Amino acid sequence: MGAVVDAVVIFVCGLFGLRLKQGIPKRVNERIMEAIGLAVIALGIAGAVQGEDTIVFILSIVIGTFIGETIDIDFR
Repeated sequence: MGAVVDAVVIFVCGLFGLRLKQGIPKRVNERIMEAIGLAVIALGIAGAVQGEDTIVFILSIVIGTFIGETIDIDFR
């Protein structure tokens, strides 16, 4: 039963992501992908197997990147 729920959640979130992606500028999308890559590297180094709150860490990186790119913090 858990696998079915996981599959449905992945499918729904995938559809949501496709709809959301249309409204995100390409520059912001590229930075978010870089941030996710950085998060994966950091998790690998830190030993994600024993880490807690991994999803909070990833979401924090993504949200911070989105806000930083939206307000163009590099320019300031």
